[in-house]
Amino acid sequence: MRFDHDASTMQAARSHLGRVLLGRFRVDGLRAAGTACAVYDAWDVQAAQPAAVTVFQEPFAQRAFAAADALHRVREPGVVRPVSVGRIVGGVAVAWHRPRGTSLEALLAESGTDYRAYDADPRALVYLSVQFARALKL
Repeated sequence: MRFDHDASTMQAARSHLGRVLLGRFRVDGLRAAGTACAVYDAWDVQAAQPAAVTVFQEPFAQRAFAAADALHRVREPGVVRPVSVGRIVGGVAVAWHRPRGTSLEALLAESGTDYRAYDADPRALVYLSVQFARALKL
């Protein structure tokens, strides 16, 4: 998934490629970038397994810490909990181990479901939101 952003946003997002963040996560590729954060494919060099790292820009740092803390407390098999959180130059990095199995994106593609339809249909978005809330027991 890619988002359209100006050149400076993309340049900043690419600046982490090839670096090791939080002392153990090697950033291998840029998955998506936005105004608040960028998401990377990574490798956990300590655990020798695939990971993802989300880097939040400084204005969103406090929210990133709060969200990571909340997710860390969730004990639900369908929720990926953060492995490591810390400050880096320009923001906050949150690292996650990538779960085994099929991604939601792949499942939707396999079923023929166009996930972009949720943007156009408010009823579908409400349905999806209710499913997420149930999974998180909100």
